[in-house]
Amino acid sequence: MALAPEVTRGFTRRVTDPAVAPARDDADRFRTPPSPTDRIPWLRDGDAVARGVALVAAVGLALRLFALGARVAHYDEGRVAYFTAYYMHTGDFEYRSIIHGPLLQHVNTGLFSVLGPTDFAARLFVALAGAALPLTALLLRDRLRDTEVVALALFLSLNPVLLYYSRFSRSTILVAGAMFGAFALFVRALDAGDVRHVYGGVFLA
Repeated sequence: MALAPEVTRGFTRRVTDPAVAPARDDADRFRTPPSPTDRIPWLRDGDAVARGVALVAAVGLALRLFALGARVAHYDEGRVAYFTAYYMHTGDFEYRSIIHGPLLQHVNTGLFSVLGPTDFAARLFVALAGAALPLTALLLRDRLRDTEVVALALFLSLNPVLLYYSRFSRSTILVAGAMFGAFALFVRALDAGDVRHVYGGVFLA
């Protein structure tokens, strides 16, 4: 039902009343600015579980990046770095099963070009992949309790074996992470009925 003109005019006067406008400006001035997480829907909506998993992943990332280049390279890491540098300088690449698949070498070629051929650069991609692993726990929310989702994220982030190999320039954590991620995506596809998760799982597998 439309408002009567005098009601409408009164409403307009109340909204535009100069005595009210400064108070509204003061309220806007002291309003808390939006945080970066407000731009992410599943964090903005107040999802405590997602926030907890994101915090666990952030802690895991910090642990993986801390002093990442301080340790002397292991022999296996040295072989991967050597063939990466060889590919950079010659443009020739030949698959050798003894140094595992070509993904790490090709990614590290780009990292070496930007960051230089350092121990930190050699381990960075593996560290980032390992840090992302706890986020896969969110794909299993329909199968687990909220506390179990966070517990799984903690396990994937802080497990000593996973943490060690996330700081080691070898394909171990890449293969393990891709397989577990594919498994979680297939389960999510079954639960949500969304074929896009199947495509993601096939890509990782």
